[in-house]
Amino acid sequence: CGEMLAEVPEKFRTAELCLTAVRENGDALISVPEDLRTRDLCLEAMKHLDYGSLEGVPRHLLDEELCVEAVKSHGGAFE
Repeated sequence: CGEMLAEVPEKFRTAELCLTAVRENGDALISVPEDLRTRDLCLEAMKHLDYGSLEGVPRHLLDEELCVEAVKSHGGAFE
């Protein structure tokens, strides 16, 4: 589901579907519609990164806890 979220038309990307997708692959966050990118969803995504990217986290939500979770999940997020 995580890697396939980008294939789902945006009008069908619900909060529940997006949560399932980021739990499978946190990098799916970049395919989550911006209005659904809550701090909790971003935190969940950071716990399940495959590639270690903070891409997709809105700047106003980015904080130390999100960064720490990202690095714990994938050391490449440190960059």
